[in-house]
Amino acid sequence: MMGKEGEMEEPGRKKRESCLAGLFRTYLAQTGPDWHYILAGELCRLMEGGRPLCLLDLRRPEDYRSGHIPGAISRFWLEVMDPGFLESLPRDRELILICYVGHTASQIQVMLRLLGFSCRVLKYGMGCPPVTGQGVEGWLSLGLPVRQGPEP
Repeated sequence: MMGKEGEMEEPGRKKRESCLAGLFRTYLAQTGPDWHYILAGELCRLMEGGRPLCLLDLRRPEDYRSGHIPGAISRFWLEVMDPGFLESLPRDRELILICYVGHTASQIQVMLRLLGFSCRVLKYGMGCPPVTGQGVEGWLSLGLPVRQGPEP
């Protein structure tokens, strides 16, 4: 079967894309106003209250060793999808994903939720960027230009 620009279409591609689109629609439908984030204060209260959680620190092992949230286990984000590790993750407890500023954990959260895990991301992570000398500032906090209303 021919695809765009005369390329041969991979067999079963449309079916896989349709299946993935269905998974993504389900994921998006389950995303509430918290966007699957948890703030540090709420996490601390849950931990103090004895709620059974699995804290997963996704930073480099040396950064984990330099300081981590008590009870967190370390697994570098590029290794989370290893089948043996995935099988070891609990499905009876919520996973709280922790990284440097929340960005990497957000990506892993999507993948884990698509695999059926209940998880949230610690918003702003540990509050320290993984790149030395790199600040945690965004477009607005840097005073860069913005336009209000729709684009012309």
